[in-house]
Amino acid sequence: MTVPLTGTDPEVLSTLAAALAHEIKNPAAVALAHIAQLRKRFDLRGVGDTCDHIEEALEHICHLVQEMLLVTYGTAPAYEFDLEDMLLDMLEAYQSAWPQIVFSLDRSDNDLGLMYYGEETFVKMIFSNLMKNAVEAVGSAGTITIRLEKSKDYALVSVRDSGASGSSLKPHPSGLGLPICRWLLARIGGYLEFNELPIPGCEARVSLPIL
Repeated sequence: MTVPLTGTDPEVLSTLAAALAHEIKNPAAVALAHIAQLRKRFDLRGVGDTCDHIEEALEHICHLVQEMLLVTYGTAPAYEFDLEDMLLDMLEAYQSAWPQIVFSLDRSDNDLGLMYYGEETFVKMIFSNLMKNAVEAVGSAGTITIRLEKSKDYALVSVRDSGASGSSLKPHPSGLGLPICRWLLARIGGYLEFNELPIPGCEARVSLPIL
């Protein structure tokens, strides 16, 4: 069951999100096309890294806008899926994208192949944002570990990062990623907590209600 956003008309919010997406994604798409043309027409020695950073930032913006649209347009289909398999697939993709970081999954033997009933699209969105946050915290090298457990009422998933340069502070604490996570969890009665570790690093702990 989903819970309407408190004090907000969902239809109005969806309209605003669609308008915002139009205003942001259109110029971002044009900028990305120009970068692609520059790569084809000119020798980008010396500015190639700059183009890469601009392209990465624009793609990140487009991704966040798409997530906002998914959230405000209502529910995704709910069905039973293997939570462990979903997390392993995500870890494999992140390991390929950031080979300098060590990604791993830790779970108790009793929770092998944990089946979960819910909106997989939104669950994946939650952990995608948390893992991106952990990647930013780790920096050029480090470890990110996902711990999977099960209690009587919740599937418990923690994302633990090793931090960087002796600090576990996230580079972008005011971004949209964490509010989107909290927003999605509030819809299903879930929780998100952050724990500072005794060594450099941070743990994000998600409680997903078992329906």
